[in-house]
Amino acid sequence: MTTCYFSLFFICLYSKLGHVDPLLKGSYLIQEFKGSLSHELSILFAIERHTLMSTALSCANQCGGDRRCIGLEICKIQEHLYQCRACCGWKKFGKEKANKNLDSCEYFMLVNDDQKGYVNVASKKPTSMSSIYDQTQLSENAVDGVVVCPTSRHYLTHTRREHNPWFKIDLQQMFDIMSVLMYARQDCCEPGRFKNVMVTVSNDDQYHACGFYPGPTYKHDRISVLCESLSRGRFVTLAMDLEPGTTTALHVCEVQVYGKRLSL
Repeated sequence: MTTCYFSLFFICLYSKLGHVDPLLKGSYLIQEFKGSLSHELSILFAIERHTLMSTALSCANQCGGDRRCIGLEICKIQEHLYQCRACCGWKKFGKEKANKNLDSCEYFMLVNDDQKGYVNVASKKPTSMSSIYDQTQLSENAVDGVVVCPTSRHYLTHTRREHNPWFKIDLQQMFDIMSVLMYARQDCCEPGRFKNVMVTVSNDDQYHACGFYPGPTYKHDRISVLCESLSRGRFVTLAMDLEPGTTTALHVCEVQVYGKRLSL
């Protein structure tokens, strides 16, 4: 992999755009693969420019205030025209690459030193959910550290069929939440019921939208929802947003919440 430090671009950013977002300082790009991104993720925005450098610089600068921006796909779409797409609101691990456009596109991971130190803070924390399917598929199963659920019983968290089922983790302290990683069940169901999931971070009286995952979900999927800035709180909730009059069950193998404790 090739590492390209953003500090090399600061002079160009300033000369072309008139400013540099301070949140870009300490950031750098690592070339992850050649080719384009797949449909197993959501694009934050796209930018087109006439040169490779201006495309990369404009895209990087727009990323500055959005920590969900973890990578840039840069493609030559025709002579003297380039496109940059920023990743991601959500993504499925291991399924980012589309295996096409190998000669015209490259994907760079955007690394920011300020975003290091976020760890899973949900393990063994108190949980609750809107209903219980049976006495083996309890809410605490989703934070037990078991990420492989080969059978439905004793491993899964599973609600009954209902309108807008939900699952909640009490982190017991205030955290800045970077992302929420959700492990799908492995015994069924394709496409699964796990879709239209709104992830929120809350305190006693304040709610912050982390992100939204539309689905569909398949066996063995690992879905990361990257939280918007200011996603801070004690509680993390997964709630399915259904059409009026419809019902479904929420089931998940494991939920990991990557956060950093806030200073009092």
